[in-house]
Amino acid sequence: MDNNKLLDEYNKKLSQNPNDCTTLYNRGKIYNNLKRFHDALADFSLALQFEPDNLDILNQRIESYMALNQLDLAFNDLNKVIEHDKKDDYLHYLRGKIYFQRKHYENALNDFSEAIAFHKNSNKPLELYYLERSKCYEALGDYLYAKSDLEKARDLSRNDD
Repeated sequence: MDNNKLLDEYNKKLSQNPNDCTTLYNRGKIYNNLKRFHDALADFSLALQFEPDNLDILNQRIESYMALNQLDLAFNDLNKVIEHDKKDDYLHYLRGKIYFQRKHYENALNDFSEAIAFHKNSNKPLELYYLERSKCYEALGDYLYAKSDLEKARDLSRNDD
């Protein structure tokens, strides 16, 4: 079923039960797919009023915040989710990106290192984590480590071809 038909279906369900957390979550995901991030945020935030510890909803809301460059709000949600799921490589990567943008290079370095360490069963590109960590090393003036990570990223990228 295409996104617009799903959206119609979810709208109909929500007209009957506007606080249906599952339907709010599903409609929010469709809004994210359609790049209607403000609409997605509204649905995820409402759903979280009913299920404040739902990690799936928080993860989706993080995506919306990141897409809208609302980094402080994304950061808050990332911290909540990482408390519950400390070994998710992608969450550490996202938080590392925010730390880096804030020029908190040591914290960013730690998160990118965690992302690399927890990457084992991930489908995310490991070379991206090394590339981002190399930027931290460079910002901190540790050029040998920066070069090493950059070379590792390049080697991993070549292996993907």
